[in-house]
Amino acid sequence: MSLDKHGNLVFHPASNFSGDVTVTYQVVDSHGAKATATATFTVDPVNDPGVFSGDTSGDVQEDVKVQGNATKTVFTTGVLNVADPDVGEDHFVENHNVRAVHDPYGGSLSIGKAGDWTYSVPNANIQTLGEGETAVVTYRVKSAGGDTQDISITITGTNDAPTISHALVKRTNEDTDLSFRKGYFGFHDVDSSDKLSEVTITSVPDASHGQLLLNGHAVSNGQSIAATDINHLVFHPASNFNGDVHFDYKVSDGHVDSGVQTATLHVTAVNDVAVVTQTPSHLSEHATVSQTGVTTAGMLSIHDPDAGEEKFVAQTGLVGKYGTLDIDEHGSWSYRYNPGHTSIMGLKANQHVDEVIAVTTEDGTQFDIHIQINGDNDKPTVTLVSPVAENGINQHQFSESDFGYQDADNDDLDHITITSLPDATLGTLKLNGHDVTQGQDISRSDLAHLVFENAIGVHNHQTASFSFTANDGHVDSDPATMTVALHHAMPAPPPPPPAPMVSADEPMQDAPVESVTLESLASNQEAHPGAQAYLDQLGITEPQHQMGDQAIPQDIDLILNPDSAPVLDEHGIPVDDVSVAAADEHHHHEDDDPTKHFHDPLDHSDWSDHHS
Repeated sequence: MSLDKHGNLVFHPASNFSGDVTVTYQVVDSHGAKATATATFTVDPVNDPGVFSGDTSGDVQEDVKVQGNATKTVFTTGVLNVADPDVGEDHFVENHNVRAVHDPYGGSLSIGKAGDWTYSVPNANIQTLGEGETAVVTYRVKSAGGDTQDISITITGTNDAPTISHALVKRTNEDTDLSFRKGYFGFHDVDSSDKLSEVTITSVPDASHGQLLLNGHAVSNGQSIAATDINHLVFHPASNFNGDVHFDYKVSDGHVDSGVQTATLHVTAVNDVAVVTQTPSHLSEHATVSQTGVTTAGMLSIHDPDAGEEKFVAQTGLVGKYGTLDIDEHGSWSYRYNPGHTSIMGLKANQHVDEVIAVTTEDGTQFDIHIQINGDNDKPTVTLVSPVAENGINQHQFSESDFGYQDADNDDLDHITITSLPDATLGTLKLNGHDVTQGQDISRSDLAHLVFENAIGVHNHQTASFSFTANDGHVDSDPATMTVALHHAMPAPPPPPPAPMVSADEPMQDAPVESVTLESLASNQEAHPGAQAYLDQLGITEPQHQMGDQAIPQDIDLILNPDSAPVLDEHGIPVDDVSVAAADEHHHHEDDDPTKHFHDPLDHSDWSDHHS
């Protein structure tokens, strides 16, 4: 027990002690009175980590200390210790199949209570390790107190002798050299890191059959050839020799040689090479089509001094890249291809593809028949999804995709030609704001500026159509019809009219006005709609500005303009003063009753462009 600097009483348990502690203490007040009491402290136990020592690693080696008749394993052992101050925790949890942290070789580790452990692994599982190559496996064991320790085992490989998986057997023609490759010699090694190092020729071929040459020099018995030089090794048969040739060899992985193997070379007898010629053959993409496809034919000539060999091997259905070929023994051949082949249909004018099909003469000579298939320009086609819907207010803005252009030659669209126009009562085609004419060509780049505009008054569910052809830069497509589904075209509402200005043939006064001339400003040049707007403002609703009695509503306020206002006729055309004066003679004045009718029409006004 001790007091800290703050006057606190501190209890310090003994090292590794756990359990109850009783303390008796006495308190004294300022007058000397005393009292005694007892305090009890409980010290809880905690786990103390174990300290490991001993064998935390081991080693095994491929093919060394192999045991067992069936499993044939290699193994290593060790003893691991643990020191733990906690009672009953100074030993290990016994486990005969400790779980591996990492072991790709299928080994196993067991540990006893006293820490004695054994690791074993099947010898066959570690054969892929080469000479001196190592791998580390890891297992984790646990003490009784729950503490863990890793045990690491290092596996070291040894060299395995290579083998020859298959004997070398190759074929060459009479008077024809045979070149060798590394893969011909059948090298095999279970050590995954070992590669073919060299080939040793233990006995060379009979000189009367031919000889092995390395970089043009004869190979001798017992000569080793590095793997990197094997591509320069050839067998040169003796002139006119045919038959089997033998030589012996062995392979090495750089550490040890394999056993000896015998190579066999078959030298095939050949006659004098036949000389074959072909007349050039051409075939058009759009040639005449038979029931079996597009066909062409030709004749091969052959010259062979060997008796009985001046002919071909008759064959049918020889498959080429684009079609098939038949040939008889006399060299007469026919070729056919499917005209729908995409590679041929995609040919443009002045393009071609070459078909090459090999045929064989009686003596085994192969000859390639060459057929040139020439492309033609394919007429473009148009596939429309009809009708197109309007994509704007009372209009359709066209795009290239609307015209359904397709071309088997993969030619781009060059232009369209408008062969017939839509009914003008339904709408018009415009390009950059100008009316399109029949027969007009519209380039691909301008299609985005082509617009169909509704006529006023069309109804929903009506359709308008026009005809066109599409051109790939060479030829037009067949005519196609574009159909546009229309939506009702509402005219734009007129702008609010300005307050009318009037002039009278009488001074401004409260008395009724004898005659009124309307003057207005308008945003268009159409006289009738402008004048009718003012008549509508006055409540004069009779259409088409016909003559008739019209009552002036009592609640209309008219502003008198003492200036002379222009007077327009019913067509919106200004008239002279004489006509106005003559018209005034027909105006009737009713002083007392504003509900009286005027029997002459009001003059009409026009809206000018500066109306706001």
